[in-house]
Amino acid sequence: MKQIKMVVFDIDGTLLSAGKDKIEESAVNAIHKLKENGIKVLVATGRSMGFIKNHVKEVLDCDYYVTINGHCVLDRNKEVIIRHTISPDSVNRMLDLCKKLNIPMGLKTAHQMVVLNDYEGFYKHYSQGFDVRHLLLDDTENHDYFIKVDAPLSIFLITPSSVIEPYKKDFPEFQFIGAGPVSMDVFGSDINKTLGIEEILELNQLTWDNVMTFGDGDNDIDMTLKAAIGISMGNATENMKAISDFVTLKVDQGGIEHGLKHYNLI
Repeated sequence: MKQIKMVVFDIDGTLLSAGKDKIEESAVNAIHKLKENGIKVLVATGRSMGFIKNHVKEVLDCDYYVTINGHCVLDRNKEVIIRHTISPDSVNRMLDLCKKLNIPMGLKTAHQMVVLNDYEGFYKHYSQGFDVRHLLLDDTENHDYFIKVDAPLSIFLITPSSVIEPYKKDFPEFQFIGAGPVSMDVFGSDINKTLGIEEILELNQLTWDNVMTFGDGDNDIDMTLKAAIGISMGNATENMKAISDFVTLKVDQGGIEHGLKHYNLI
């Protein structure tokens, strides 16, 4: 077996069960042992830093964070070290479309979600019962935060995929990924978690031969295939399970600890 020097974890469905905001104690303890053994810990997620639950950041003390599906890489101090922006022109063209179709639209920056169209509609969907107004900046009047304050990294739309489908061809610079029944993440066409991980590997003079990954969704397949050891959770999609080196237990059944013990990393 290759020498594993870095372990990469997805968050939703991997570290956190659906509807829960705290990581299982067995997983926290296992990851702490991992770090004590000199192995770097990395979180890779589609969320921006401000939407990673504080509990996750506090209890794991990750060495790196790959956020917004690879658009932004941060160090353990939550400082941005690499970012891949999208063009203001692309943002404005998407905004014009969203106004035309009455689609609530937000922008992800390194630490913030900036709402450009229909703030109340965006908030109603995005809050999911939680008060997140302090995390959603209202820029529906001026539309200039992403020009004057912080660069745009990705777009978030509140719409079923069927509504946006006829217009995808007008945005070849983007990839559209369903984030729920009525929401979509819009990322750069050549950006993904794998790119962010590779940038961190280069910084640390490591290769994929030194990496183990844990994931559950189809957007984790690429990193799972590239890693020396790719592990899928017991609650993973069938596509993920099919290409994994090992299927561990479900996230709420001690799956992280079980997977790390299986390969004698703890």
